[in-house]
Amino acid sequence: MTETDADASPGERTQPLTFGQRARLLSNCWPFVAVLALTGAFLIVLVGRFHIYERPPLLFYAVMGAALLLTGYDAAVCLWDFISGTAFVRDDVLQRSWTSKRPGGSQCYGRFQQLGRMRMSKNAHFREAVTGAHHRVVYSPVSRIVWTVEPYVNPPGSGLDRFRAKP
Repeated sequence: MTETDADASPGERTQPLTFGQRARLLSNCWPFVAVLALTGAFLIVLVGRFHIYERPPLLFYAVMGAALLLTGYDAAVCLWDFISGTAFVRDDVLQRSWTSKRPGGSQCYGRFQQLGRMRMSKNAHFREAVTGAHHRVVYSPVSRIVWTVEPYVNPPGSGLDRFRAKP
């Protein structure tokens, strides 16, 4: 048992995040950095340097504040998981998985019996996920991202608990 296993609830184990998982968590922070930089650039250049606006409209502050809060929250939860450096491993049943289309690309999601709704990496969603099956799920708890799912050949409790062999 690792020192972070003490934080896990019964039935959960932990494992270190891979380099790719850590990189993805950091890449999720870029929208916050971009919004912060654009806000700062607007205030410095258009207000301070060229005096185009003596006082920006109140709507500007409201929109940029909301954008900073939303992107800042997402960045904070990803940084929390990045700093912890661990992913949790749990056995769960995938009830449903789907892909949502939106500007900037599609996002994969899954609903698990115990974990609830989670974002899924595209590899986990398209290669491994089997709706209605028991899975070994590797996920980040704060950002709620499922990194991998491995379907069981035999469901837990059958005495033959094994994961499907990788092709």
